[in-house]
Amino acid sequence: MNNDNFWDNLINALNADLPVDQNSPTFTNHENQPSLNPHHQFDPAHPHGIVIGNPTEKINNWHHQTSDDSCGIAAQQNAIKDITNQSFSQEQLINYAQDHNLYDQNIGTTAENFGKLITEITGIPVTHHHGATIEEITHKLSQGEEVFVGVNSTIEWLPDHNSILGQNAPDLFDPSHYQGTEANHIVQVVGLEIDPLNPDNSYVIVNDSLSPDGKAMEIPIHQFEAAMKPSDGYIATTEIHDSSKHQDHEMTFRGCDSYGFDDDRKNFYVNGNLRGHCEGRKIYTGNFYSQFNTYKGRLGTDMNIYDSHDVKVGYLDSCGNVHRNDGTIVLSGENHSGLENVSYYLLDLLG
Repeated sequence: MNNDNFWDNLINALNADLPVDQNSPTFTNHENQPSLNPHHQFDPAHPHGIVIGNPTEKINNWHHQTSDDSCGIAAQQNAIKDITNQSFSQEQLINYAQDHNLYDQNIGTTAENFGKLITEITGIPVTHHHGATIEEITHKLSQGEEVFVGVNSTIEWLPDHNSILGQNAPDLFDPSHYQGTEANHIVQVVGLEIDPLNPDNSYVIVNDSLSPDGKAMEIPIHQFEAAMKPSDGYIATTEIHDSSKHQDHEMTFRGCDSYGFDDDRKNFYVNGNLRGHCEGRKIYTGNFYSQFNTYKGRLGTDMNIYDSHDVKVGYLDSCGNVHRNDGTIVLSGENHSGLENVSYYLLDLLG
């Protein structure tokens, strides 16, 4: 099908500005949005079946992108707010990403660089690969991870069967007409709605920065799968709840020879991944060079452990063991220093 003729005919028929695929190889988009909403927004009071993930909470952390090519920054901005509960302006994040070669205002954010801004600021690793499926997305959401998927925005924004346009001209908006298009956008997947009795009534819920109407947008699963295809199923996810961290974890500080309670700043790693840093007895997310860090708590001079609200959440004994308030040992000092254990406790076990 000739896409140019298709859009020309559609615009003439509806007198509306609709998305036009720019075939960009990076996560930047230069489309105009439909004048009629192509999808409904998620309604927590009336879900379409079983809800996976936490879309109700993540609705509040959605951000509209401030420029045509900043969708990758806006998507990461959503997750940073989710993880740290701190607000950073898109301008702040763009400037930081540009300074660290993670963003180019002429091409946007590349697939290779996506997620690095999250890691720089929160200390949480982000992995990415191709070949994602709805099953994998479901699994990641059920673990509480932040999930992002590369899509073709034209396919994503085609009016679905619940919209006025989709109901009146379903064949016109068939995603199969767009085979061969390229990925040019990335969205944050915040949930799934699964109707076990009617698969056609099941949806992927996304926070899409492209439009003011992109908050908690419901996209039929079959349409979302079609939108994923141009990116070869590109997916990026955090590893906040990676179970391996809580089994045979390897903790270490880097940046100082001393593990004592001095004023030196040290980065803290778990299984080789940066998780946070300490400044003396205070524990923060991110590395100690970053301007975006979240205070997580401290080890007091009384050897009690306090969270970011200065509430006692445990204590450290003379052998380096971390105890909960009820006395239960949660981390042994046999293989790790006391400060390492305190850092792990505040950054990972308490989150």
